[in-house]
Amino acid sequence: MVAGGFPYVDTSNGAARAFLENSPFTDEQKADIGHRNRERLTARAKRPSS
Repeated sequence: MVAGGFPYVDTSNGAARAFLENSPFTDEQKADIGHRNRERLTARAKRPSS
């Protein structure tokens, strides 16, 4: 995996996306890797109260 500096800025020239698109994983596994892990992690984070 390649990490970027500032959130949401792809500094990898698309390497992570290309890896995932060309990997031998099923579509379900790719979804788990691509965004479901993030959803699980951020669901545990507490949002600041206003």
